[in-house]
Amino acid sequence: MPGSTVLFMQSDYMQSRRYADHISQLMYEKLAGMISPQDDAYLEEQITKYEQVRKAWDNLQRQFSKEDHQRFQSSEFWQHSSPPAWKMSTPGWRMSIQRISWAAMLLGCIGAASYFLVRHKTEVDKSRMVAASLSGKQNGIQLKLANGSLFDLSTRTDSISVDGVHLSTAKTSLSYKAGNSDLTATINTLTVPIGRDYKVLLSDGTEIWLNAATTLQFPFRFDGKAREITVIGEAFFKVAKNADMPFIIHTAQAGEIKVLGTEFNLNTYDTTFVKVALVKGSVSVQIAGMQSTITPGQQAVFDKKNGVNIAPFDAEEVLSWKDGIYYFNNATMTEVSQICMRWLGINTILDNNTVAQQRFFGKLDRNRPLKDFMEALKSTKIIEDYYYDKEGALHIK
Repeated sequence: MPGSTVLFMQSDYMQSRRYADHISQLMYEKLAGMISPQDDAYLEEQITKYEQVRKAWDNLQRQFSKEDHQRFQSSEFWQHSSPPAWKMSTPGWRMSIQRISWAAMLLGCIGAASYFLVRHKTEVDKSRMVAASLSGKQNGIQLKLANGSLFDLSTRTDSISVDGVHLSTAKTSLSYKAGNSDLTATINTLTVPIGRDYKVLLSDGTEIWLNAATTLQFPFRFDGKAREITVIGEAFFKVAKNADMPFIIHTAQAGEIKVLGTEFNLNTYDTTFVKVALVKGSVSVQIAGMQSTITPGQQAVFDKKNGVNIAPFDAEEVLSWKDGIYYFNNATMTEVSQICMRWLGINTILDNNTVAQQRFFGKLDRNRPLKDFMEALKSTKIIEDYYYDKEGALHIK
């Protein structure tokens, strides 16, 4: 789904990241049927008062059918969607992990970094995004604890002790030791912004590499009969073996992946697909009533409309993002521009329809200057030229 920052010109506050975050939050709460009467009244006021907010809201609603809206706001839907495992307590209400997943999905539809969606009519319009990349970099890697405490982990290389948990942070990773307090079993949220990646070592020894624009919801301590987390975005897993406590990953697509001990890549960037590429071990994937088991070297792609497709995958193409390399296989320049925005945090604009339809085979190395990649594109005649505007956005023509 294409995304675009809505630029507010009415006041400094309207242009602020804080306002965009707040309105984004209210929009997905309203879609999910979780908004309070006071917040609903405020959101309606903003929709009425500001044309850009109204357009963003109207366009967002059109992304979903009438039946979708009814399902999102149905109490029966949430009850049937919720797994019987742990729940998260908040000051005013309780939300199951599956409901969190759906809410996060709706937020993701508004924008991976809390920016507003706007539907465009052409491929050029799709690329004319001012993604929230720069603000995402400024906000950094955010860890929000169940008690509401918020930490920016982007540059921290120290230790944090809070609510019986001892956090050890580095610029690119997080590990921790959890005590036995009730708070250590509640749900925390780690958000990796556009242009960054991050590694997390869970309490059971499981290692997770999170790609850009990815959210991980997890407890500091696993209780019960299963180890359950939620992932929105893309992540690579090395799951610690524990036959008595299966590892379960919930997704925004209302599906789950069950493993005992394995290595695999999970991609849920597209809200209509789930891609699971298995390196070692065995996983069982279940989504929308469809279930399948895959073996090493296979990738399962689940599509709610077409079911599941299992086929071999190119490990270099699927897994190289962990090493800072992204492979394009017959990708349109629209797709290339979107990857530049999400993966590198570069606002990218295609200046004409011709370049938007061009297709590219090759790789983007995040460890090398972007200029090298752009010059390679230019030398192949896929693009005519490129330049940066005064706001730092990359234009391709």
